Amino acid sequence: MKYLFIVAHVDDAELAAGGLIASITKRHTVKVISLSHVYNNIDLFNEFMTSMDIFDVQFFAYDFLVRRFSEQQTYICEAIHKEIMNFVPDVVVTHSATDRHTDHKITGELVVRVFSGNLITFLSPWNGNEDPNYFIEIKEDHLQKKLDALKCYKSQSYRLYMNEEFIRAQARYNGIKCGKLYAEGFKLVRGINFADICTVNRECERMNIAERLKL
Repeated sequence: MKYLFIVAHVDDAELAAGGLIASITKRHTVKVISLSHVYNNIDLFNEFMTSMDIFDVQFFAYDFLVRRFSEQQTYICEAIHKEIMNFVPDVVVTHSATDRHTDHKITGELVVRVFSGNLITFLSPWNGNEDPNYFIEIKEDHLQKKLDALKCYKSQSYRLYMNEEFIRAQARYNGIKCGKLYAEGFKLVRGINFADICTVNRECERMNIAERLKL
């Protein structure tokens, strides 16, 4: 299968789905598209490239202006459409359209508009209320690869959400939600079968672990 990750900023994929990326690269084709790579006049492309090399995946970064996506929506939509048409993904992973960060929100909205296939989204806890309905189990080696990839962003290491203890705690928190040691949480927007996925039934008081699905 082919997985396309479309994110607003160069470190978004690693933060939200680095464990997922690490867990599927040996069996599937993965490409990460960032819509920007310059933040506060700092060019993060080399850090992005080093991070992607750790995962050994295809990648590309556009140069849309951070926090000005609303002014560039037509061009961003065209870029997303081009990437989807060229890569022909089986699955697209992107931001939630309910994300409070404007760049994330616009990216999520445009992907939903352009792509009608299998789609899952993510929402960082510092950008809105989490409501994941799918959790993907990640092993220790997947989590370590995620941490190693995030360490490539030396210019962003001062940010609290880049702290290794926080990343591990978040993975543990999501793992507890689905009865695993570590996990990443997502929103299943359009149906797909994932390996190592457990689901939470929000209508029940207790947590139900779904049957493991085979890719």
